[in-house]
Amino acid sequence: MPQLKLHDFKRLDTLIKNWLTWQNTFSHSLELVRPIYGGLTNHNFLLKCGDNKFVARLNNPHSPNLGIDRQTEISILNCLKHTGLTSEIIYWHQPTDITLFKYIEGRSWNQSDLRKHSNTLADAVNIYQQVSCDVPHIQYDEYLKKYWRILEQKQPSITQKLKTEWNNFSKRVKVFSKQNWERKLTHHDLTASNIIETDEGIKIIDWEYASLGHPAIDAIYAGLADHYVAYPKDEIHFLREMINWMDQLWRYINK
Repeated sequence: MPQLKLHDFKRLDTLIKNWLTWQNTFSHSLELVRPIYGGLTNHNFLLKCGDNKFVARLNNPHSPNLGIDRQTEISILNCLKHTGLTSEIIYWHQPTDITLFKYIEGRSWNQSDLRKHSNTLADAVNIYQQVSCDVPHIQYDEYLKKYWRILEQKQPSITQKLKTEWNNFSKRVKVFSKQNWERKLTHHDLTASNIIETDEGIKIIDWEYASLGHPAIDAIYAGLADHYVAYPKDEIHFLREMINWMDQLWRYINK
């Protein structure tokens, strides 16, 4: 996660001070309650507005480099609104690049929950992957190539071993990306911390990396073995390898 800077607090202060002039849905002022810790990409704060609670997400200023398109995220959240599986987006203030979400009362899952409630999560994945949404599909080769180029700029002294491994894998992922596999709505970060247990069922948050992608990726992320059993073993092995590259390069460029 990028370090909080004075500019970030100014962004938040601008949102709070100008809230009543930017929208007409809520009549109370915004008040800062506390930071919300745990996110890796962005900084989050709990705010209140009368009896309403919101999460203010200060979007990472390097979002495009991370493969994030905020407009695509909003489109996906709007597509999924009827499913009840996501957090409700209240407002996206583009000048400060802060997104405001309705706060979800509940408990974040842990790794144990993924094992205990795998059927519940699999049902949720099935629901959102049946939703039709007019958003771009991800080109995994271009996505990873962008990460690699950023890494080269940040760390010119990349080991020869890593370069060789990347050169070999980049050829394979290019072939894979051009294949005619079915594209479905994919979260791309379906980890326990992005699942919240509520009285109304589970909610899945942080859709910023979502797009139309390979249907098995979310199941692999979440360890839902029964959900991808229909795919050939070599395809699942490749997807695991690709996920490892996505996570590894993400960590490298966010050091």
